[in-house]
Amino acid sequence: MNRLLGLMALLCIYMNGFGQQVQPLSVGDTVPDATLNHLINYRTSSVKISDFKGKLLVLDFWDTWCTACINTFPHNHELQQQFEGKIQILNVGFQPENKIKPFLTSLEQRRGASYTITTVTGDTLLQQMFPHNYVPHLVWIGPDGVVKAITAPESLTAANINKVLNGQAADIRQKQDVHISQPLFLPSAITDSPFNMVHYSLLVKGDKYDGAGTSQRYFKEGNSVYGCNYTNRSLDNICMMLGYRVWGEQLGQHFNKKRYKIEISDSETLSQFKKQTWQFSFFLPKNESDSFYYKALEEIGRYTGYTVKVVERMVRCLLLTKTGSTDKLATQGGKPANNLFKTDNSRLINQTMSVLATSLDDATDIFDLPIVEETGYNGNVDIALHAPYTLASIQKQLQNYGLALVNAQRPMAILTVNLKDK
Repeated sequence: MNRLLGLMALLCIYMNGFGQQVQPLSVGDTVPDATLNHLINYRTSSVKISDFKGKLLVLDFWDTWCTACINTFPHNHELQQQFEGKIQILNVGFQPENKIKPFLTSLEQRRGASYTITTVTGDTLLQQMFPHNYVPHLVWIGPDGVVKAITAPESLTAANINKVLNGQAADIRQKQDVHISQPLFLPSAITDSPFNMVHYSLLVKGDKYDGAGTSQRYFKEGNSVYGCNYTNRSLDNICMMLGYRVWGEQLGQHFNKKRYKIEISDSETLSQFKKQTWQFSFFLPKNESDSFYYKALEEIGRYTGYTVKVVERMVRCLLLTKTGSTDKLATQGGKPANNLFKTDNSRLINQTMSVLATSLDDATDIFDLPIVEETGYNGNVDIALHAPYTLASIQKQLQNYGLALVNAQRPMAILTVNLKDK
């Protein structure tokens, strides 16, 4: 999960309790004996780092909005109990105690479990010692006070803990954060130089990259898009998100999975397309960025085993048409609202016909076919629908408004994915 700590947190030189200047720390550095305040779930509200000497101290930086962080709590609680007296897992949060303590209390009530993990609240010092962009972010400090590793949570296992405690080499992959605010993995010799980047494209396939969240970012100058970054996503997910951009920003149409066809029959290959993790970074010159999202899809197809294209096809669909009087259809006014299919008795109030069609189209568990609006009605409408929400039931209810859903075929843009011809 991405968290902007600010430029000062990255560059700051701070003073420890002895007035000694300390730079941000790396693996192999000795940690100064700083005092940590505002602890909860500990016998005292403040502690010195030297108080943990002789133990493996694991700093686990987290945020209350980070689901991946919170999901590690039960595992960390078990490890703390298993290695009691040998390790100290210390959760580190930048939010104040009056925010974190109620959150943890509520979490334990919701999950019916007591984690009692010692937590530093309102932290600024440790985040300056160990600057980072993404959480979870773990720092391993050995019994000798030396930084042994900086990792993602997956490395915090009983086997690795035993090895570190015994002075053995552990199977630990060091975490190195990337910045999604610039082209991925491009060295500072380029990004901080006066050179003009003409073109940049990167596709990396493999395991989850620890130093990046699951994210996407787009780069614009004015209304012109010239770059994108996707981290820790499948090709399926990347293509789907690019599809939303193509349809929304370049075609001016609605997009969902009904307009996205993965035409891969081999189950193993299909599973790889849907689940395998990729990093994708793509940039064009700012004066050549027309149809950027199309070009990004082409770039994926160019360097993978897939062909990714936007094609026009005749597609079976349901036409939303007007069949009778609009007396019951015309809005009575009021604040626009739409909660169709979210309750047993749902309403659409003072909305356009296209909003109705989109709401029907996005009810993918009810309608297998795409919905195409051809009523020719330009005014705003009020619609009330009730459960059961089935095709037959909704067709019958729409008749009361002089509307119908009828089977037809229409030309439609479709995002397709196929295997390349070998």
